[in-house]
Amino acid sequence: AGQVQMVYIDPPYGIKYGSNFQPFMHKRKVVDGKDDDLSTAPETIRAFRDTWELGFHSYLTYLRDRLLLARELLHPSGCCFLQINSENAHYVTQLMIEVFGEENLIANIVFRKKSIPLGSKYLETMHDHLIFFARDKAQLKYRHLFEEGDVSAISSHGPYAVYPDGSYEIIEPEDFQSPSHPKGTKYCRLFSLLAPSYSAQTDFDYEFGGKIYPPPSRGCWVVSKEKLDVLKGLDRLQPEGNSLSYRLFFDDFPFRKITASWQNVGVSYKKVYAVQTSPSVLARCILMTTDPGDLVFDPTCGSGT
Repeated sequence: AGQVQMVYIDPPYGIKYGSNFQPFMHKRKVVDGKDDDLSTAPETIRAFRDTWELGFHSYLTYLRDRLLLARELLHPSGCCFLQINSENAHYVTQLMIEVFGEENLIANIVFRKKSIPLGSKYLETMHDHLIFFARDKAQLKYRHLFEEGDVSAISSHGPYAVYPDGSYEIIEPEDFQSPSHPKGTKYCRLFSLLAPSYSAQTDFDYEFGGKIYPPPSRGCWVVSKEKLDVLKGLDRLQPEGNSLSYRLFFDDFPFRKITASWQNVGVSYKKVYAVQTSPSVLARCILMTTDPGDLVFDPTCGSGT
């Protein structure tokens, strides 16, 4: 195996000039079938036509050759991302399964490519795909990515504002972290303390704030009386309905894990190429799977993002 840590392939999305073929850097308009949109260099046209001589079969062969090379270049802990549209994502995924093995498929990442719908006759496709394979899943170098959370993290069974004097109230989501709230105000949502299965040992009434509370929903508590006492001392209990619930504060973990749906990566507006990808997409891939000093290889180069 080689020493490349990450391969990022952004190939042509199809086999026509109009798929994303742009011969002039100063003019991003791409119209299939017009001679004015073709390069005037004979060798460029010849190379393009020779490349796709057998249509889609030639296209898949072109990708297979590069994927086989990528696999040989990759370190055992490395990975390969291939960017593609929805139309061809299923073909490319099967091709990558042949090269890397089905067991090394990590994710099919969907990311937003367009900023606004462009008038499709039918349902508009706003996204592209990143097919993400490991060289060897068992050895893959990987770091989870996180983004800053917002009020949606505590909107279910909340949000509550807990004021410095100990009082609290449910608030509207738009009042989350309002400057009108006293300094030191904390924000939370409530979680049920109902155990998933019944145990007589945690079926007891519990005193809180001068009132006796039965277990939630006629079941039993998820923890013992001693642990409820600890939660009480930590200001983590709050009445909800006829029982008590657990306070999960926003500040406990004010981030959320990034999953395989990337809706907020932004759109690249300063484009040299018509199909140029936002740098934030590449940045996420690099942050997830490499360390400073690792080698990253882009065999199709494109705009050089």
